[in-house]
Amino acid sequence: MTTTQTGTTVVLPSLGENVTEATITRWLKARGDRVEAGEPLLEVATDKVDTEIPSPAAGIVLDILVPEHALVATGGAIAVISDGGAEKAMPEHAPEPHPVAVSGTADRVETLPRIRRIIARRMLESLQTSAQLTTVVEVDVTEIARLRNREKEVFHHRTGVKLSFLPFFAAAAVEALDEHPVINSSLNTDCTEVTYHSAVHLGMAVDTDKGLMVTVIRDAGALRIPELAR
Repeated sequence: MTTTQTGTTVVLPSLGENVTEATITRWLKARGDRVEAGEPLLEVATDKVDTEIPSPAAGIVLDILVPEHALVATGGAIAVISDGGAEKAMPEHAPEPHPVAVSGTADRVETLPRIRRIIARRMLESLQTSAQLTTVVEVDVTEIARLRNREKEVFHHRTGVKLSFLPFFAAAAVEALDEHPVINSSLNTDCTEVTYHSAVHLGMAVDTDKGLMVTVIRDAGALRIPELAR
């Protein structure tokens, strides 16, 4: 707790040994509400405990610095409370802070709730420390094979590129990502946010004389079969 001319800055207290951060699950007071010293101000969650955080002072909640579902480090500022003598509260419907900031022009960034953060961290640990498996699915490509055999000579004459099965498989992957956008997403380094990418950058593994190389096809969702083939 830090007292300034504008009021008391509330910080996240220590929550136990080896606990360095917590997720704010729910604010029990809003901007403009009055709170008494020792009265529960918010609820937080860690990997070890869920608990209420009491207000260190009496007064009016002037500002909420960290939104719900956000991660905050121990000792980090989370709210500001006016001096206990203040009588006039802020408007009841003062706007709440926005929980998510969008990076880029189209990508969507979502703050993960506590349970999904824990799942994400455990899955990442498993990926880094456990052997991984590959799932193989048999697909009927009879019609694609017929189309390729019928058009490959004309295609090669027009484009100078041999028509293989690869562009068809690439197009199928792009369509699948479009129907299931959660697959085309990524976690930040501390597993607190997930970014859903609007563009599809498709990695294609190619066996070469120098070893396995991965070629990235940028904006594959905007390409047609001839462009994917090139």
